[in-house]
Amino acid sequence: MGLLTRENLHVTATVSRAGRGQSKDLSLLVPTHAWPLPQPFSQPFVDVGLFRANKGARVVHTGSLGGPSPRNGQVATVAIHDLLWRSATATLSKRGAAWHKAAYGRAQRECTGIVTGAVSVKDELLADGWSEEQILVAPHGADHLAKPDHEGAISLLRRHGVSGPYLLTASTLEPRKNLRRVVAAHAQVLREGFDLPLVVVGPTGWGSDGLEGASSKVIAVGQVNEGVLSALFADAQVVLSLSLAEGYGLPVLEAMSLGAVVVASNTTPAAHELGCVMVDPLDTEAMAVAIGELLGNDEMRTQCQVAAKAATSHRTWANSAALHEAFWRRHV
Repeated sequence: MGLLTRENLHVTATVSRAGRGQSKDLSLLVPTHAWPLPQPFSQPFVDVGLFRANKGARVVHTGSLGGPSPRNGQVATVAIHDLLWRSATATLSKRGAAWHKAAYGRAQRECTGIVTGAVSVKDELLADGWSEEQILVAPHGADHLAKPDHEGAISLLRRHGVSGPYLLTASTLEPRKNLRRVVAAHAQVLREGFDLPLVVVGPTGWGSDGLEGASSKVIAVGQVNEGVLSALFADAQVVLSLSLAEGYGLPVLEAMSLGAVVVASNTTPAAHELGCVMVDPLDTEAMAVAIGELLGNDEMRTQCQVAAKAATSHRTWANSAALHEAFWRRHV
């Protein structure tokens, strides 16, 4: 959305056709070109170069490795959020890892530039042979978040039997998100006398969700709308983002921008950049200790909230868009 603030850019979007039951209004606020098939049917045609970008574009920028190939004369750039498909293979399906490997190879052949949100990813790209001039580190914004819908969040929690303070974790439910250890750490926190439920937000992904054998104090509420998610972040006593690996860790930024107290994995780039409480994602004991210290110290939580707001105050998509425009103009 930050690109709409750039007066000298003409932006169009290429998307897959809406599938059955999906809204045709994507609220993109720019002219849109649609391929004839919905996802996932369009992706194989994109992968082999049959579905391409708009003919009139000078620069083709794709927000992931699943985007279209450029046409002759077009400059192509791509956003690469992480390279976890090769560094954390145990946390992805074999099919997913193979697709990412092939798509990255296509990007290496076709793209002039790479955009990433994390310095750590830039370091990996440099090791792959990309040059400094080809890589832009553009910090993510957090001003896309919906206004917190506190009433909606309260209603959701009450439907699930939660009426007081709670811990929160929000992610796709899949092995990389480390929920098995998060649940174990929560059980230890309960044994230490902090009687707070753990609210788990997010859709089902692939593989084990990590919630097997969880107590009744672990409340999975599924996917929620954006306003409710913002309120859940803002109102939680502590937000847990304890993935085994993250390319950046956007939920950490999102939660902190709402003033949340966050405990994150020390493998998460966003946690290092923004300065929240960090622990080893393999150390259940360390997770429980960090959570307990925060729950037992109101002053520490207040300090974390103030620091979170300060660390994220400048994170806007307008700033990111300005960096993108300057990068593209260097390559055309």
